[in-house]
Amino acid sequence: MTATKKAPKNRASAKRINNTGGYWEAPKENRWRAQFYDSTGKLRHLSARSEQEISDRLCMAIRERDKGMLGPAPQGIPTPGRELFSYSSHVVSVFVGEQTLSQPGHQ
Repeated sequence: MTATKKAPKNRASAKRINNTGGYWEAPKENRWRAQFYDSTGKLRHLSARSEQEISDRLCMAIRERDKGMLGPAPQGIPTPGRELFSYSSHVVSVFVGEQTLSQPGHQ
């Protein structure tokens, strides 16, 4: 049994210009998915219910990336990693004396 690829239905061409990402249908989920690289080189993902909607979202994201508006996550937004580090630093400073922390080998 050989798998054959179906030709794109409504898309102008199967190949998009480099650095503009790509999108495809995920029929089991009844959604369209897209991927593109942001200005830092991180792979970003988008999802939508229709082909037109995913195409619009992808174009908007690429436009924002090219303007420099889309990049790394802002530092002010709390993340689980930052919260855990902050909490563990607080716990260590409360339960472990300053002298212990200042000794060589403790950080």
